[in-house]
Amino acid sequence: MSVADDPDAIVGLMVADSVKRNNQNFLVDIENGTGSPVDFTVSLNDCSQGTLDGPNGSGCTVSFSLSPGVSTTVDIEASVKDTTIPFTITGSSTEFGFEATRETTAVSGNTAGAIQMKKLDGFNADIGNDGWTIKNVDIRDNDGDDDLDRIEFEITDSSGTVRATRVDGCGCNGGSKYAPSGNPSVQIVPDDSSYSVTGGETYKLTIIAYDADGNSAFATREVTT
Repeated sequence: MSVADDPDAIVGLMVADSVKRNNQNFLVDIENGTGSPVDFTVSLNDCSQGTLDGPNGSGCTVSFSLSPGVSTTVDIEASVKDTTIPFTITGSSTEFGFEATRETTAVSGNTAGAIQMKKLDGFNADIGNDGWTIKNVDIRDNDGDDDLDRIEFEITDSSGTVRATRVDGCGCNGGSKYAPSGNPSVQIVPDDSSYSVTGGETYKLTIIAYDADGNSAFATREVTT
């Protein structure tokens, strides 16, 4: 099976370039682009390198099913540093079988990179106003060329269904940082205007920041109403 950049691919994968040791970090986002449910499994090739956290539990291997058009993320708490962590993703359905090997790099201390997620706090689901808010966001260009390009927001519910998206083009402060003012600093509404934020639901926020050179950085937060 060939692999390419394709928004209509049957399986969408987004993998973190690096993760911090002894911290829970985003590892991979998986999207089912087929027309039927797909059962996925994500496994560390070496179980001594860390622990995965998926929608249905944690361990060296996590498994879950995604409905058509639904995505979810798997996190990792790495137990090593300065080491490549390979992992395998498999998927199966009535239509096809899929297997891919990917890798990330575990580092100690702050994750080095061209973009720094300096602050992301106060993620909240607002039942009364049917939306979500983020109190503080501060994302910095970290390689001295002031070329932050765009910030992408995605909110999923506990089933992995995408409920809201937002993209902010970033001419922000000459490309040096994205830190919108206001209280809250960011407000997000459902993509489907008929959707209502519900009590007892867990929502997950994923933010991806890109610069003009194609570098990216990720952060996730969760809130339960």
